[in-house]
Amino acid sequence: MPEAQRVKPPNLRTETPVYYYEYAASFCDKHFGAAPSRATLGNWAKNGYPVAKGGPYVEVPIRNVLKRPMTTKEAMSRFLTAVREAEKLYV
Repeated sequence: MPEAQRVKPPNLRTETPVYYYEYAASFCDKHFGAAPSRATLGNWAKNGYPVAKGGPYVEVPIRNVLKRPMTTKEAMSRFLTAVREAEKLYV
C-alpha cells in the first residue's frame, strides 16, 4: 500500500473538537454527496482516505480521547484540501 499523505493533526485545545464518526459522516455527506458507513469511516481512520484505486492515501486527522476518536472542524477542512489537491494529481 502506498504511504499516506500526512495532514496536520488536530489540536483539541485550540480548535473546535468534534466526535469523528458523527462529524465525518455529515462532513462527507455535505462535501462528497453521500454519508459513508461507520465501518468505512473506521477503515479511513486506520488506513487513510483512498484518493484513487491503488493510488495515494490521505491520512485522516484524528486523536483518540478515552478510546473515542476525535477530530476538529479545522482539521477536517485541512483534510478536504489535501484530498482535493491529491485528486488533481491522480484523477
